[in-house]
Amino acid sequence: MLMSTLFSFLETCATQEQMDAALRTVTPDIAAIVNVASPAVAYSFELPLTGFVRRQPDDDGMIAATNHFVDPSWGIPPPEPDSENAWTALRRSNLLAFAGANKGAFDVAKVAHVMATAIAEGGVFDAGAIYQVVVVPADLTITLRAPNHFDWQEIDLKHFFY
Repeated sequence: MLMSTLFSFLETCATQEQMDAALRTVTPDIAAIVNVASPAVAYSFELPLTGFVRRQPDDDGMIAATNHFVDPSWGIPPPEPDSENAWTALRRSNLLAFAGANKGAFDVAKVAHVMATAIAEGGVFDAGAIYQVVVVPADLTITLRAPNHFDWQEIDLKHFFY
């Protein structure tokens, strides 16, 4: 139900404010992290089965979202380094390190490269990944891949919006 609701929001919400208001009406049937971006700002919405947090950008408009809730208001510590879920905290750490090292020099190729690099090698790729997405809101492009199915493909969204 949550996924079909999200797609309906994509069809009806034209602004960040509208998306924020719409997401606040949802009672999720599964926990989710939903990233929403415009050319001006990006947010990560953390939606457990109860509650709601619109997480602000981590640094200068950049959102680093992996597979765990990180907003401090939840009071949830990151997974311990020796735990079964340690990979998601390392993934986030690698992503933030990449962002810091490449500040002002991001492009789709660099982001796609770090996303395709294994976590243990400083990237964010996990063998269980179903799909990966790089979005450039200012250009209205989405570049995605489905490991083991197809490599990076760019989708130009301009004709859908203009």
